[in-house]
Amino acid sequence: LRLDREANALRHEGRVGQDCKLGVVMALAVLESLRLGKTVAGLKPTGWTVHVLFTIGEESGQKGAIRAPLPRLCGSRVRHALVLDRMTRGARAPKGPKNEPTRHVVSTYKKVPLLDAACGEELVSRLEDSMRLLQLLPAGARLPCIESPNCADALELRGRWDAEVVAPQILQECPQDAALAQVVSEYDSITAKIRKLMDTIPAEDRVCSMNKAPRYTRYEAMLKVHELLNKGRRLDQRYWFSCVNLSYDYSEDFKCVELQEIEETIAIVLGFIALYSSQAFRGEATLATSVVPSPVAVVEFDKGSLADLALRVLSIPNPQKVQGDGRPGEAALMDFICDWLRARGISHESDPSWGVHAVLSAADPGLGKPGVLLGAHLDSDVLDVDACSSLRLDREANALRHEGRVGQDCKLGVVMALAVLESLRLGKTVAGLKPTGWTVHVLFTIGEESGQKGAIRAPLPRL
Repeated sequence: LRLDREANALRHEGRVGQDCKLGVVMALAVLESLRLGKTVAGLKPTGWTVHVLFTIGEESGQKGAIRAPLPRLCGSRVRHALVLDRMTRGARAPKGPKNEPTRHVVSTYKKVPLLDAACGEELVSRLEDSMRLLQLLPAGARLPCIESPNCADALELRGRWDAEVVAPQILQECPQDAALAQVVSEYDSITAKIRKLMDTIPAEDRVCSMNKAPRYTRYEAMLKVHELLNKGRRLDQRYWFSCVNLSYDYSEDFKCVELQEIEETIAIVLGFIALYSSQAFRGEATLATSVVPSPVAVVEFDKGSLADLALRVLSIPNPQKVQGDGRPGEAALMDFICDWLRARGISHESDPSWGVHAVLSAADPGLGKPGVLLGAHLDSDVLDVDACSSLRLDREANALRHEGRVGQDCKLGVVMALAVLESLRLGKTVAGLKPTGWTVHVLFTIGEESGQKGAIRAPLPRL
């Protein structure tokens, strides 16, 4: 390998493993650009969280993607996935009006759709918008979405999300869903068989052809799970997930890597992240107000202001008793918090048995000191549910006024912890100081007033 500066290319003899080392290069370059706060097409990504997943054994049957603990790494923490492992000139690739190679995405493998009904269009639209901003897609043109006859990690991400992240949660909520339980059991059985076989064969060997059992029957089970999850069922936003394999033009036969193609693909991904994260931020008000269960007098504030945040949080009833639908009394407040965190791209997890945990870190990790944890609880035992709708802002006094008891303990603690995260995320200063190199955890627990139940149940050693 050698750099041809004049041609802006890497030249080589023989085959150097462009597939998929170029994907690794682009993913790392995206992380570096985000870390350094770079802009693309005039956009600077804000409020983002980006995961990267580099797997082993993809060419011999997606072994790393099958073994990786995806539910723990990504479950309910990722909305969209872009896999960078597709040749623009690959099998069944579309061509332009002059028979030229055309950038595209693979959105289906083995009949399994990678795009969710709920958020798939968003993923493709944000990619298209990014390409238009970069003048890589004409106005009015669409990014081609195709089915590939091959396999890729993207198929594992889709299938495992449905069968191992979403389906178990749905079955926990609806144990009487026999059809879903049966197909998940079928999927689990085949997956266990494949994992066992993978451990007995050389790294370069496949368990079998992708078009024969047990691999193909597993793909059929993936499709059944996906169809059952999306048949007449409105999934919670935590379970929305879409994925594509984004193409770029490369070939070992060229004996070179055109760096402009790689740079353009990196820019497309950065533009996608910027557009998606900014859209999520703009949508925060809608997401937040949708989970407030009681009518609240609408007062127009600057979104994100302390007054607005405090009004929203305090207006949400958070009784200690389990509700009629079986959810804990703090569930509506948990929903609001998760939507608020998700809208800002803040990594978090939630569990109705203990509460919500989130982590936010500075772009520059600094000296790598251990982080700071902010804690507050979600339940209130001094609460009149009807009083929550009486909250109003007294602008002149810079105060929120209310009738009855609205659960200031500990919803004000929640307000302050969220406000700290927002101030850190936006890079605000205090008394002339700007925090750097920080990591902040927040832990919101249920059942504090009745004996610190959430704090006892929360998986603190892991968190």
